[in-house]
Amino acid sequence: MNYFLTWALILVLGTIILYFIMKNVLRVVVTFLFIVFLFVAMTLTLTYSDVQSLREDIQDKEIVLIVHDQGNYLFGLVQYTENEEKKVKEISLSEDDLAAAVADEHYKTILQSGSYYKVILLDKSVFAVLPSEITAGNETQATNDLFAILSDTNNSFDERAIAFSTLLSALSEQEGMFYVLSEFQNGNVVIYPKTMFFRVLESLPLSWVDKLIPNGFVSG
Repeated sequence: MNYFLTWALILVLGTIILYFIMKNVLRVVVTFLFIVFLFVAMTLTLTYSDVQSLREDIQDKEIVLIVHDQGNYLFGLVQYTENEEKKVKEISLSEDDLAAAVADEHYKTILQSGSYYKVILLDKSVFAVLPSEITAGNETQATNDLFAILSDTNNSFDERAIAFSTLLSALSEQEGMFYVLSEFQNGNVVIYPKTMFFRVLESLPLSWVDKLIPNGFVSG
C-alpha cells in the first residue's frame, strides 16, 4: 500500500512539476516567437517605407555619383532631374576635399555639403565588365581613354562629366540594375546613407529584390 502511495505521490508531484516547467517553457517560446514576429513586422514595414520613399524621391532629388579606384578619388558629379530631363552639375566640395572624404570614407561630409539625397560610390573595378571600346552615338572611344579623361583635373567639368556619363550609360545598358546590386553586395558599390532597404539588401538573394529599386538609380 505504501509502495503505491509513494508512486502515486511521485506521479502527482511529477505531474505538477512538469506542468510548471512546461508552462514556463511555453511562455518562453511564445515570448520568443512574439519578439521575432515584431522584429520581422517592423523590418518589413521600414523596408517597404524605404522602398516607397526611394521610388518617390529618386526622380526629384539630387544624387552624388562618384567613381574611385580603391579609395583614390577619380571624379564625381551631382545628377538631378529638371523638367523631366536628367542633368548634372559639380559637387559642392573641392576636388581635394572630395579626395580626402572618399579616402577616409567620410561620406557624411559629402552628403551634407549640399542638399543631396544619396551618395553613390562606384569602384573602378565595377566597370571591368565593359568592352575595351564604347560606342556612344556616332563616336567610339576606348574605355581606358574615358577613364583618363574623367580623372584628369586639367580637363573641364563638362568633358569629365561626359566621359563618366558615357561609362555609366554603357554599364547600365550592358549589365542592368541586377549587376549593380550584386556589386553592392560585394562591396564595390557604396550607397550612403545606408537606409533599411539597403541593409536588408545586403543579406537577401538578389532574385528577391532586383526589381524593387527604380530603373535609372545608377545611370548616365
